[in-house]
Amino acid sequence: MFFIFLFLFQLKDTIIPERWYYLGPFLIAPREGISGIKEEDFYFGIDTTKKFPSVLTQGGYTNWRCAIPDKEGNVKFSFDNVFWDTLIQFYGFSVILNLTYAYTEIEMEEDKIMLVMAERVGSFLVNGRGYLGDVYGHNFFRIPVKFKKGKNSILLKVSGYGERNFKFIILEPKNDIIFIKEDITKPDILKEKEKINLILGIPFLNITEEKIDFKLKFYLKDEILKEENRFLMPFAITKFPIELRIDKEKINFDDSILYISLVIETQKEIQKDSFKIYITSETLPHSVTFISQIDSSCQYFAISYPKNFDRNKKYGLIYSLHGAGVEAIGLCKVYSKKDFAFIACPTNRRSFGFDWEDWGYLDCKEVLEYIIKNYPIDTNRIYLTGHSMGGHGCWVLGLLNPSLFAAIAPGAGWISHQSYVPWLFQRSLIYADPEMIALRDKILKTYQTIYYLENAHSLPIFIFHGALDDNVPTLFGRMFNMEAERLNLKKIYKEVPNVKHWYNLPDTNIVCVDDPDIINFFKEKEREVFPKKIIFKTYDLDISNKSYWIEILKEEEFGEEIKISCEIKKETIFINTNNIEILKIYLVPELKDNEKIYILIDKEIIKTSPFSPIYLLKNKKWQIKRELKLERRNLRTMKKAYFSPFILVYSTKSETAYKITYSQALREGYIWYRYGNGYCQILPDTLINQEIIKNYNLIIFGDENYNYLAERLRIKKIKNKILKDLKGDFAYRFIYFNPLNKDKFILVSSGTNLENLFLSTYFSLLSSAVGMPDYIIFDSKVRERGLGGVIKMGFFK
Repeated sequence: MFFIFLFLFQLKDTIIPERWYYLGPFLIAPREGISGIKEEDFYFGIDTTKKFPSVLTQGGYTNWRCAIPDKEGNVKFSFDNVFWDTLIQFYGFSVILNLTYAYTEIEMEEDKIMLVMAERVGSFLVNGRGYLGDVYGHNFFRIPVKFKKGKNSILLKVSGYGERNFKFIILEPKNDIIFIKEDITKPDILKEKEKINLILGIPFLNITEEKIDFKLKFYLKDEILKEENRFLMPFAITKFPIELRIDKEKINFDDSILYISLVIETQKEIQKDSFKIYITSETLPHSVTFISQIDSSCQYFAISYPKNFDRNKKYGLIYSLHGAGVEAIGLCKVYSKKDFAFIACPTNRRSFGFDWEDWGYLDCKEVLEYIIKNYPIDTNRIYLTGHSMGGHGCWVLGLLNPSLFAAIAPGAGWISHQSYVPWLFQRSLIYADPEMIALRDKILKTYQTIYYLENAHSLPIFIFHGALDDNVPTLFGRMFNMEAERLNLKKIYKEVPNVKHWYNLPDTNIVCVDDPDIINFFKEKEREVFPKKIIFKTYDLDISNKSYWIEILKEEEFGEEIKISCEIKKETIFINTNNIEILKIYLVPELKDNEKIYILIDKEIIKTSPFSPIYLLKNKKWQIKRELKLERRNLRTMKKAYFSPFILVYSTKSETAYKITYSQALREGYIWYRYGNGYCQILPDTLINQEIIKNYNLIIFGDENYNYLAERLRIKKIKNKILKDLKGDFAYRFIYFNPLNKDKFILVSSGTNLENLFLSTYFSLLSSAVGMPDYIIFDSKVRERGLGGVIKMGFFK
């Protein structure tokens, strides 16, 4: 092995490696990231003379090259042996998604914990230990890393499209607790409000190897607003939800900024800092914060009041979903004020977030419910729109919840992640059993939006797209339009000539989402509350189960299409169902005065007096019930353990298990903070009490061999059920209902030995377009073959 010893640039307390060696590019696929290279060979040194096969380079091989960072630590890759344009001609931009490794070494005079800023880096390793990078380069995400005395090997994994650059610097921390001021989630203060209650999300980072207890003191000038005691586990990052109440008389509303002072006290140190809150008026677009039911975190949305707002009137709502990398408040500000409607923009949890799927979808619905509850909204005049990723979100939320909206206007929206960023080169598609791919795709079917276009039978649609869109191909808009034509839906299709992705209308300063044609389309529409005809399809009743006056409560066969067609003719309700066992009908007003009504369901006729709601239960034949008690529905996907407040639980039965599982929990916490703007705690198995079991889902790392909770939670019983008749060593994950609290979930990640315990979190769940069923068993071949390394996966009956 040929080792490289490097000097460093030293700028005050900042370390910048003098040079990097980079190797690539290697073709990878979305949601997989497998390069085909044995990267562990690079953990502690590299051989710069060795060549490596690459399908992207001329001649089929690549080798290590040298790059010199600039004074800020920025490094740019260059690949003169890759013909990007030629590759794109044949396969589109899916073929230029690639991974490049970058390697350097630094010398340290002593063991030392430092902060690493790795912008536009997916992940990195220091001396073989892995860390999460800041893939979006937002300049606030810093990772504590313990460097050793002497030589330290650093390996980066930089992925993206075509040629890229990254920034890597090492900073000396000033304190044990780092206050991440750049990433506070905060509201604006409105001059018109009588009471000032500030809900904040304030992130802190522990850069030590010890648990730290600390006190927070918030001040307005010299007056203390609040004291709170908090703790952080070793190296953990947490965004704490904090509420501050301020006497309105203490605020000078002639100022535009209010400064809050913060004192952070530990046993060793006292820090003093401050942050600002903007003072504005409800006449301007502004940010509003709330506590999310998903994870008890602080989240925000942006809102703009109607022109000449009258508190005694009700208004419509234009509910607008942002694109990738766009802040909700930024989107809200591009709209001109409307006289008939509020404009509101949720966040998708962060500006990139979750593609308005999973937690983005939940955030979207949660904010909508909050706005309806707290603002004078006419629920028959709610209009959904969005652009780019937000256009996809508009299709998702609109088609899965058609009865919430009077009309929708998706712009430049793609069908699904698999179609927008083609999965053509996934190794899973090559190596995995087709049944496993089918199982994954069943879970992901929920967000295959064009499939649900039939649900818009009573929902008017305005589709818009730039004809020269260079980001989301216009063919997506045309495909939706073509299918809407086939289904004879009420829709308008507008393709604007000679403009690209985000555009102004020709010869105007009006942005695409504020197109007068769209606004006038909205203004004319009111929700049809009780349409006489309903067509509704879904795949997951926990995500979507209601359309207007029908609600599906249980399916017959889990994982199959669920569909219902209903039509009212005079005193008869005609219903055809597919894969439905229990159905709930809210009787429409025109039928309530009849002496008798008839329900013709799947060719069975039922005569009944009118009452509401009506429950229909299929037990060989359809039967009417006045009341019905339902059991919990199926699990369907491991992700559901993260859809309500959860605790990350590490195992402490042995020192080795502790190191592995604490590292897994820590990484999960970082991901949740980084991508979900979320809040969660990390705790050892010994501190999980009855109060926690009552209120939280448990994400447990380690089974009965490593975890003290296992016997109480019957982990072994569930594990033995899925591992029955299997031999050898492997890793596994599974979700089940907590036997001590049937309203909560347990998700277990473990393995038959320590090596597989470490492997058990290989498949990340905290991302959109990831389809993991109730359980999965796999071995180390997943590193080369994706789902091709899965031994068994499936649903519990």
